[in-house]
Amino acid sequence: MTSSLPIQHNHYVGPRPYVRGETLYGRDTDLRKLINLLVAERIVLLCAPSGAGKTSLIQAALIPRLEARDFQVLPNIRVNAETPIPGLNRYVASTLQSLEERRPVEEQLSLDELGTLSIDAYLTRRGMDDSVVLIFDQFEEVLTADLADREAKHTYFVQLGEALRNRGRWALFAIREDYLAALQPYARPIPTQLGTVFRLDLLEADAARQAIQRPALAAGVAFADDAATRLIDDLRRVRVQRMEGVIEDQLGPYVEPVQLQVVCLRLWAGLPPEAEAITVADLGVVGDVDSALRQYYADQMQAIAGASGVREGIIRDWCERLISEQGFRTQVAQGARATDGLDNAVIQRLIDAHLLRAEPRRGLTWFELTHDRLVGPIQSDNVAWRDANLSPLQQQARLWERQQRPEGLLLRGEALAQAEGWARANAETLAPAEREYLIACQVAHAAAERERRDARRIRSLLVGVVVALVIALGLAGLAFALYSNSQEQTSLAQTAEAQANVQKQMAEDAQANAETQRQTAVAAQANAESQLANANAQRLAAQAMEVPEYAPQRGLLLALEALRQTSSPISAADQSLRDLLTVIGGLPFRGHEGPIYTLAFSPDGRTLATGSWDGTARLWRVDQPDTAPTVLRGHEESVMTLAFSPDGRTLATGSDDGTVRLWQVDQPEV
Repeated sequence: MTSSLPIQHNHYVGPRPYVRGETLYGRDTDLRKLINLLVAERIVLLCAPSGAGKTSLIQAALIPRLEARDFQVLPNIRVNAETPIPGLNRYVASTLQSLEERRPVEEQLSLDELGTLSIDAYLTRRGMDDSVVLIFDQFEEVLTADLADREAKHTYFVQLGEALRNRGRWALFAIREDYLAALQPYARPIPTQLGTVFRLDLLEADAARQAIQRPALAAGVAFADDAATRLIDDLRRVRVQRMEGVIEDQLGPYVEPVQLQVVCLRLWAGLPPEAEAITVADLGVVGDVDSALRQYYADQMQAIAGASGVREGIIRDWCERLISEQGFRTQVAQGARATDGLDNAVIQRLIDAHLLRAEPRRGLTWFELTHDRLVGPIQSDNVAWRDANLSPLQQQARLWERQQRPEGLLLRGEALAQAEGWARANAETLAPAEREYLIACQVAHAAAERERRDARRIRSLLVGVVVALVIALGLAGLAFALYSNSQEQTSLAQTAEAQANVQKQMAEDAQANAETQRQTAVAAQANAESQLANANAQRLAAQAMEVPEYAPQRGLLLALEALRQTSSPISAADQSLRDLLTVIGGLPFRGHEGPIYTLAFSPDGRTLATGSWDGTARLWRVDQPDTAPTVLRGHEESVMTLAFSPDGRTLATGSDDGTVRLWQVDQPEV
C-alpha cells in the first residue's frame, strides 16, 4: 500500500473544465468522431447537456488535434462582451474583441477601427482566409444576452453567414442542447443552416472507467478495477418505481462528468502521501460518494448565496422542493422572471454549478436536478445546515409551511416566548413565511388565553349562581316553615275563641273569607305584573336578536332587567349576570382589517389606543363605542408598542421599522 515515492500532481480537476495542456481521459471516441465531422463538413453545431464537458473537449483535446493537422485555431469566441463599440452590433463587437484580445497590445486595433469592420472584413484584414477555425463556445449566450433584441441577432447571423461563405474558414458552434430549438430561427444565413450536429453525451461506463483510472495511473497510482467499478456504479445509480409501487435502485447508463471529477478529486486529496494504489477499502476510509457530493453541494450553496445576495436557506429550500416525498427528482416549469419563488438569475448559477439542468419540452423550459445521485447528499446536508444555522422558530415555520400550515405545529407557552424574543432580535432576517408563522402562533396563543380566562370566569359565575339558588331555596323553605307554624297557631286560637263565642267565630269566618278574597286579588295582580314583565323581556329579547352582533350582551342585559322586575330579586344572581356580561366582552370596536399587536388605555380610562399589523394606530372613545376611531398613520411596518404619557395627552407608538412617533391625543393630526 506504500511506496518510497510521494503522490504526484493531482490529475483530477474537480468541477472546473479541463484546459489546454491537460489530458482529457474517456473522450477518445468522441474526439475522433467530432474532428472527422468538422474537417469534412466545415461547419458543425456541437450540442450537449449541461455538465457533459463541451469546453473540456474543445480546450484540452480538439484544439491541439486541429493544430496538429495544420489548422489555424483562433481564440475562443464569446458573444457576451460588456464593452460596447459605438455604432457596432453588440454581438459583432463581442466577436471581434474576442479575436483581438490575445494579440499583442501593440498590434491590437482600436475600438474606432473595429467599429468600421464586419466579421468578414476583419478576418480578411488579419489574413484569416485559409485553414482557419473559428470556435464559438457557450454560443447560447447569443440567445440569452437580450431576449428582445431580435433584429440585432438576425444582423449578427447575416454577418456570420457572409464570413463563412469563404471555404477556407471552418467553424464550430458549441451550445447547450436545451437551446437548440431557440437557435433555429436565426440559422438560415449560415451556409449549412447549422444542419450538421454532433451530440456529446454524458459518460458511459467504459468512458467513466478511463476517466477514473487513467489520471491516477499517469501519476503512478493504480486504481483497482473493483474500486473503479464500485465508484462508477455508485455514481450512475438511479431510483426507479416499479409498476407495483416498489421503489428500487438501478444502474443507469450514464455518469455525470462533474460528479465523477468532484468525487475523484476529494478521494485523491485524502490519500496517504506515499500511496501507490487505490482499493475498495480506500473508498470508505478516504471518503465516499455521498460525503464528496454533499461537500460540493455545501460549497456551491455558500458561493451562490454570497454572489447573488439571496439567503442560503431560501436557495437550499428551493433545491429540496425538486425532490418528491418518495425521494425522486421532480421538475418545475420556468417562469418569466422567477421560478417557484426563486429568481431565474440564481437558477442560472445553479445550472452553471452543474447542480441543475434545463430541459425544453412542449414550448416550456423545465428545471430538475442533474442526477438522482444528488438527492441524498442534498437532503442530508440541508438537515445539517438547518440544525447549525436556523433558529427553532425558522425550522418550525418551514415545517409548518411544508405541511400546509396545520394548527398543531404552532408554538405555545415558553417556546413561543423564546421565538418572539429571537424574532425581535433578528427582525431584519425574518422571511415573510416566518413572520406569518409567528403571527399565527401569537393569534392562536391569544385565542387560547381568552378561552382559558373565559372558562375560569364562567366556572366562578356558575358557582355564584348555584350559591345564589341555594340561598333562594333556603329562604323559600324558611318562609314556608314560618308560614306553616303561623297557620297552626292561628287555627288553635280560632278553635278556642269559637268555643267561647259562636257569634264571634262567625264574624271571624266572615272576616277570613274577605281576607281570602283580598289575597286572591293581590295574587292575580302579581300574576298580571309577572306576565307583563315576561312580555317586556320577550319584546326586548326579540329586539336584541335583530342585531346578532350584540345579541349575547343584550340578552344578559334583558336577564338583569327581568330579575329587577321580579318581586324578590336575588343580589348574588344579579351580580353573577353582570360579571358574565363583562366576560362576554362588551360591545366590539371594529376598524382594523388584520391582527392587533398591542393596546393601551389612557390614565383616565376614557381612551383606548390599538396598534395593528398595517402600520396604523387607532384612538377609540370608550364611552362612545359607535363613534369611528381616529386613525394615526405614519409607520411603514406593524405597530408593536403603545404608551400614554402620565397626563394622557401624549401617545407614543413604536413600529417594526425601528421608528417611534409621538402624537397629541387631542390633536392627532399634528
